[in-house]
Amino acid sequence: AVNFLMGKPTTITTARVGIQADSYGYGRVQAGASGTVGRLGYAFAGYQARQRDSWQTNSDYDKFSVNARLDYALSTRTKIWASFANNDY
Repeated sequence: AVNFLMGKPTTITTARVGIQADSYGYGRVQAGASGTVGRLGYAFAGYQARQRDSWQTNSDYDKFSVNARLDYALSTRTKIWASFANNDY
């Protein structure tokens, strides 16, 4: 099971990048950004992972995931938001 939760837009613009690899053939690159421009808040995140030639047989895979969220403040107490997720495993 995979549970990728999309965070809410931040009031301060932020960005993050990560790289992970191990000696068992696993590699992963991930990135994300979040912020607010006027009444519009945004949050984007995604990653690509690959497993090859691990110690366990038949464990090769590729995975790609992209998530996005947009928030629009209608007032100080009301907002409308939309999200998008695409996962390919």
